[in-house]
Amino acid sequence: MNSRMLVVVAAVAALSAPGAHALPLLGPTGNYYELVATPADWPDVLAAAASRTYQGATGHLVTITSDAENDFVQSLNQGQYTWIAASDEETEGTWKWVAGPEAGEVFWQDGATLTYAAWAGGEPNDFDFGEDVAWMYPWGEWNDIHGPGYDTLAYVVEYEASEIPEPGTLALVGFGAVASSVACRRARSAHARS
Repeated sequence: MNSRMLVVVAAVAALSAPGAHALPLLGPTGNYYELVATPADWPDVLAAAASRTYQGATGHLVTITSDAENDFVQSLNQGQYTWIAASDEETEGTWKWVAGPEAGEVFWQDGATLTYAAWAGGEPNDFDFGEDVAWMYPWGEWNDIHGPGYDTLAYVVEYEASEIPEPGTLALVGFGAVASSVACRRARSAHARS
């Protein structure tokens, strides 16, 4: 094996090695999650989360559909208030997810949980002049809050596992390319000798 092939093999092995990426972290859904501790405004976090990538997957502001996922996201927030991708801006009292594969899914309507919600007691309450987006308290419960321009918070980006290739797939593709390169080189060498 020549030095160029060794470099390719080493690069593929490094990319597929466990722990090659410290963040994002694998969550209970099989998806990956990343805390972005830099505070930002509501519309900015939607765009920023959608511009982040991890191993080929495009991120989105986190959507939460179970107690296990809620507990995991809460464990990431490091004692901070964090945005989640929930809003009733379109229709007051109808809370839906506005990002990820759940975008458009109504999870809470007029006081009733339809799929999953972790509202704090008395929430959502549309306090004062209207609260149309949601955040997570450091302890894991949710609250509705005023939208753009009201507050800047950290946020959690979720990456769908279905968009991330299996680590072994990267290695197989890389080794397949190396094997193909070796076979082509051997064929050229044999052809040159004949």
